[in-house]
Amino acid sequence: MGVKDTIGNVTSNVLNTVMGSGIFQPVLVQFGPKSANTMEDVDYNTDRIIEYMERACTGFPGIDMIIFPECCFQGMAPNNWVKVALTWDSEPIKRVQAKCKELEIWGCFDPWILNKERKGIENTCIIINDKGEHVFKTSAVGTTAKAPLGALP
Repeated sequence: MGVKDTIGNVTSNVLNTVMGSGIFQPVLVQFGPKSANTMEDVDYNTDRIIEYMERACTGFPGIDMIIFPECCFQGMAPNNWVKVALTWDSEPIKRVQAKCKELEIWGCFDPWILNKERKGIENTCIIINDKGEHVFKTSAVGTTAKAPLGALP
């Protein structure tokens, strides 16, 4: 089974879980996150993500999933990738997990995640369910940015 088949099967399983036997109601958010140079910039973007989640649920009652653009936490052109990379237990990730649980919606997010095994950061898509749990993650092929020697924490 190829990568496309695997992703297709996972996506199908996720949608079946979200939809049940009803109609899938996603909300797609398009915004330009600030290009993060500090964790304060990441926090600013996270605040905006949380705000958009609340606004979407108010404006579109009954939505199933909210989907954010690529690099929604760090923006597209931070100058110091390693400095603003997140981990799975970073506060911004915990905040969107808690918000998904609070609002009882699924969320699709795209942070740059620190991967110490590969000695770099990865452009990663994560799906969080309505219980605040990670249920899917994948990294875009060829997007591991190598960190300078000694730069990883």
